[in-house]
Amino acid sequence: MPFGKKLLINNNFIAFFFGPIYWFVLGLWKKNLVMLAIMIVIGVLLSYYEVATGSEIPRPVDNGISMAFAFLYSSLTNRAYYLKQTKGQQGWNPFEGQRFI
Repeated sequence: MPFGKKLLINNNFIAFFFGPIYWFVLGLWKKNLVMLAIMIVIGVLLSYYEVATGSEIPRPVDNGISMAFAFLYSSLTNRAYYLKQTKGQQGWNPFEGQRFI
């Protein structure tokens, strides 16, 4: 299968832009709470780093972290929704059933 087609099947366009809201709408609230907690912890760690060092995180690094979370929501949505609808699995692990290689 061509790379473009794999990308289209494995990623969700709506989830890329509206990840946390979209997961709540789909009923993936447990997984969404875990993802939000991960984002909050990373934000707190970055804030702590800024206070401890007295320097700001560069804007490109901040944008890169935001894009990474958007991509995670995009790539995790279809599999998580599939597990919920077909297998009835609604666990807390947002990475359940994913292959990252």
